[in-house]
Amino acid sequence: MTRALSILLALLIASPALAGDLSGIWSVSGKLPDGTTYEGEAGLAKAGPNRYRVQGRAQLSTGRRMIWRARAELNGSTLTLTHEGRRGLISKINAITSGPQGQLRIVGTYLLASDEASFGGNFVVQNSTPVQSGEVIYTKLATPTVTLEPSNALAELASLDIGQKLRIRLRVDPPRAAGLLWLEGPIVRRHRTRSGRREVEIEARQASSGTLKVRLGPSGGPVLMEIPFRVGPGVLETVMKRIRDLKAAGKTPVVIFDLDDTIYDTRYRVRKILHDYGQQISDDRLGKVELSHVRYEMDETLIAAGIPEAEAKGAFGQQVRRAWSRRFFHGDSYVLDGHVAGAIDYVKRCEAAGATIVYVTGRKERWRAQCLAVIRLSGLPDEHLYMKPPVPAGQPKLATHAFKAQVTRGPISGLGTIVAAFDNEPSNANAFRESLPAAGHSVWLDTLWKPSSPALIAGIETLKDYR
Repeated sequence: MTRALSILLALLIASPALAGDLSGIWSVSGKLPDGTTYEGEAGLAKAGPNRYRVQGRAQLSTGRRMIWRARAELNGSTLTLTHEGRRGLISKINAITSGPQGQLRIVGTYLLASDEASFGGNFVVQNSTPVQSGEVIYTKLATPTVTLEPSNALAELASLDIGQKLRIRLRVDPPRAAGLLWLEGPIVRRHRTRSGRREVEIEARQASSGTLKVRLGPSGGPVLMEIPFRVGPGVLETVMKRIRDLKAAGKTPVVIFDLDDTIYDTRYRVRKILHDYGQQISDDRLGKVELSHVRYEMDETLIAAGIPEAEAKGAFGQQVRRAWSRRFFHGDSYVLDGHVAGAIDYVKRCEAAGATIVYVTGRKERWRAQCLAVIRLSGLPDEHLYMKPPVPAGQPKLATHAFKAQVTRGPISGLGTIVAAFDNEPSNANAFRESLPAAGHSVWLDTLWKPSSPALIAGIETLKDYR
């Protein structure tokens, strides 16, 4: 009899049968039949009266990791674990026994100490040649504590919009327990463990409210934290409902859209211009620029694409920026743009619901023909387009946000009731908020925008895209 089991049996002699809840985190140390040792952690989660689910992770002395799952049943002071699946312990022992993997049934029978702080025993392979796997000891650890990150995550979970995606992190103490935690709820999409934290992706699929439960183990385990959430209809559906209500009341709803990086994704334009210029000057590096590299500032785009900072911010970067500028602001390049996700469909939905669609853009008036051609190519209505007019000689240049405020308060207000305005520049979103009626929605698209922009004022709603 091993020393560890002798200690456990000595404790059991003086104790009655145990009936407590064994749910929790346990450290595990053991030895496989080939002599390989391992240490790790396992979570026991309640699955019914005297029944548990077990999920474990361990580091082998060979340097590899082992993951396992098992069912467990408590009978008096004896806990019997039956391992499930074809990975982890089963695959390890199968390699030693060379038995048919699909027929293996690995059972561990363990004796519990009276304080429920430890248990141990030996694995046995059934349906194959019996093999003792050596001594295995489980020792109870303190219940882990969980903290939600980032600090504003609670506020975001309390006001999710339909379609919104969010990534939160569960900081776990001790960090080694992170892989044994599970966030349970209808808006949870995906889990992964990274740097001692449990990362969870959230996706709000429909209007609802409820509680997310942080459990030990994937199901049935003790709840370590409860996080309330609320999914509302979101500004996109709120705007759509307002359009329908106004139309039903015999009024004309109006929705305003900017173009660049609000409906059309200019990253495609930038990428094409840089690829073409790279060919022109025989610099292959520009041909490797991808959409994910494109930033608002050209030097930051070049740096993201792997060009050394000294070059990106020096003469080479200035040369590239001049070449980019010559084409980017020319109307013939509008056709190079892609679409912000969901934008085309949403504009069409607004029109189909009865809204008058208005575009207010900082593009220059002299490119009207090219601008309208792209709008028509997208299958969008083209009746109302406001572009920045030329500046009369001797007059100061009109800022884009001032132009947008001017036409919103002026000619657009005469078209009907303005329901919403969508724009990617914070300064423009602020101007719309101050120019729209109180019931109107100013919506900021967090796509590409000037880094030196002012902060958004109160009352502005935010979207990544229209999905």
